[in-house]
Amino acid sequence: MFSKRVLTYGIFSALLLGIVASVVLMTLPSQQYISKEKKDAHFAPSVTADAWGVFDVGTGEVVEGKNIDHVKPIASITKLFTGEVVLMSAHKNDVFQITRADIDTEGRAGKLVYGESVSPYELLYPLLLESSNDAAYAIKRYLGVEYATTISSITESLSLNNTKIYDGSGLSAQNVSTVRELARYYAHLKLDEPHLLDITQVDTFITDNTGYVNNNPGRAFNSFSGGKQGFTDEAERTFVGSFTDDSSRGEIGIVLLGSADLRSDIQELQRFGESIRDSSDIMAQ
Repeated sequence: MFSKRVLTYGIFSALLLGIVASVVLMTLPSQQYISKEKKDAHFAPSVTADAWGVFDVGTGEVVEGKNIDHVKPIASITKLFTGEVVLMSAHKNDVFQITRADIDTEGRAGKLVYGESVSPYELLYPLLLESSNDAAYAIKRYLGVEYATTISSITESLSLNNTKIYDGSGLSAQNVSTVRELARYYAHLKLDEPHLLDITQVDTFITDNTGYVNNNPGRAFNSFSGGKQGFTDEAERTFVGSFTDDSSRGEIGIVLLGSADLRSDIQELQRFGESIRDSSDIMAQ
């Protein structure tokens, strides 16, 4: 008799536990399942950068990212700002001479020669293709106060409140910005100064006296549609740029700050950007 009671109690307990478990599962927030579906829809990117972002090139809005508001050194991404100052200057075609101070700037890229006559516009090619610090120094020196006032005008008009530019090359660790603000700035260039980004896509540029070869790692990809890389010990490797996706439906913007391997990180974020395009309310527009 006792064993029958135990058996009956056990069956009743099992049934009760089953009912309770079913009720709990039914009342769990639906977000649990949405998250699972999102996880299945695209992979989580594995990049070496301290801060990164994938953004909509048309709007500059970051779709996915990490540490997107952390202020970090940007290295030679600075040269995009310097290039825009040149394009905005009424003196961009003025001819001036390269000084000893210009060529004594750290780095030999650009192959500038003491005493040669150049214009700020001509220096855009060594500046953006070979990332010449000499060219950046010469531009900032020649334009003088205009350089600083134009930089202020650019950052203020675009509300780049965390973006600070102290030298024209990016050698200074005080040249800083964030993933979010660099995405916004790049979208501005794409809309208002596309010629600047066109230059960054050129493979080589030959003049009467010399030639420049584009050393941007983004060029390793046929989908590259403009951008600028940088490196200093403080900043590590940095990048902002865009790539057309395989479906030719538009461009995917990428920002990387504090990267140890730009080429690998760029490739990873391209794949990630393509995987989230259809599920993104921003990029799918």
